[in-house]
Amino acid sequence: MATIKQATSNDEQLDLTINNGDFIALKDIVEKYSFKDEASAIRFALALLSKSEGKGLYIKDEEGVKLRQVPGESLLKDTKSS
Repeated sequence: MATIKQATSNDEQLDLTINNGDFIALKDIVEKYSFKDEASAIRFALALLSKSEGKGLYIKDEEGVKLRQVPGESLLKDTKSS
């Protein structure tokens, strides 16, 4: 999977290039949820993360058990002090 952050000229805008596996996953999400486009899917994901206020999200598995979803360590800032 590849998402490449591209530098921008200010802190008000972020330009992203989404390709390979990430792009395939995004297209699949657009199709499964009938989003009108990729930007709408990203807006929805941002709204969910914003609403969770850093506490994680829960999904139910096939048996109805709630599973907490949080970002993997590789996606988070290194908070270790040296």
